[in-house]
Amino acid sequence: MMVTSPGPPSVLRWQRGLIAEPTESDVIIRQHAVGLNYHDVYVRSGVYRTMPFPGVPGIEAVGTIEWVGSRVENVSVGDRVGYITGSYGAYTTRRSFPAEWVVPIPDEISFDVAAAALLKGITADMLLTRSQKVAAGSVVVVHAAAGGVGQILTQMARLCGATVIAAAGSTAKADLLHALGCEHVTVYSDGLLGKIVADVSGGTGADIVFDGVGAATFDQSLDCLKSFGQLALFGQASGPVAPIAPARLAAKSLSVWRPIVFHHASELTRYRCSAQRLFEAISSRALTVADPATFPLSEAAAAHDLLEQGATTGSTVLTA
Repeated sequence: MMVTSPGPPSVLRWQRGLIAEPTESDVIIRQHAVGLNYHDVYVRSGVYRTMPFPGVPGIEAVGTIEWVGSRVENVSVGDRVGYITGSYGAYTTRRSFPAEWVVPIPDEISFDVAAAALLKGITADMLLTRSQKVAAGSVVVVHAAAGGVGQILTQMARLCGATVIAAAGSTAKADLLHALGCEHVTVYSDGLLGKIVADVSGGTGADIVFDGVGAATFDQSLDCLKSFGQLALFGQASGPVAPIAPARLAAKSLSVWRPIVFHHASELTRYRCSAQRLFEAISSRALTVADPATFPLSEAAAAHDLLEQGATTGSTVLTA
């Protein structure tokens, strides 16, 4: 899928092309599923100016290795692998890719589930391992908890022993979160998030708020925190947050953290460990990842449209 200039979903165009010439340190992957992420929307629409146009969007995919360069070790033709990348290019059926940055996918995990979980699970792992410590007794708020990252993050935080308060956009999404084992769930339209946080925390507030929504929830996120609490702002689905004066944080000695998953994944050992923890949790059924919604890669524009409307629950993948 090619994008020649930023714009609405219709700028995504299906066209035939050649894969980049591989080096002897690369592999060629026959891709079976491409993860759809809100990052793709930001790039396609021009909110993020991080991909040159014309370009091929997409930051994660999974598939089977078709060819291995002579300098490549530890992977072979036929291996099931996945990757995330900040260099784009995943919206394609085949591609060459540096071998050291692919991670193995267990046989018991389908390609669709792997593509649904890889980037979102590594993001959740980053949020929990690089933020202030989340452990037994922590009170955590997760915004957009029924989304792809939200479902994984909510479950992982509970596995750490935290008390999780999950916020969702509809009653149907709240029901899904209850089914995943979330005890404290609220729908935004009810306006009860602050009260639930106060009740659950004994009036002190949340230790940390994970906010991938951005402008629409930022003020509420700060209000939910206890003294010395942390707001982890990892997305802006509702739009970017306006600049704030540092003095605004002083009332409760708060901190705001804006992590980027590709900075986390740029450390190869951390990247591989995050992926391994994710797939082990899925394989052991400690973590539930529902089968994603699927669209053919050629219909990526329709998938983008639904994602932007907020009409999706959980993850969506593009099948190649």
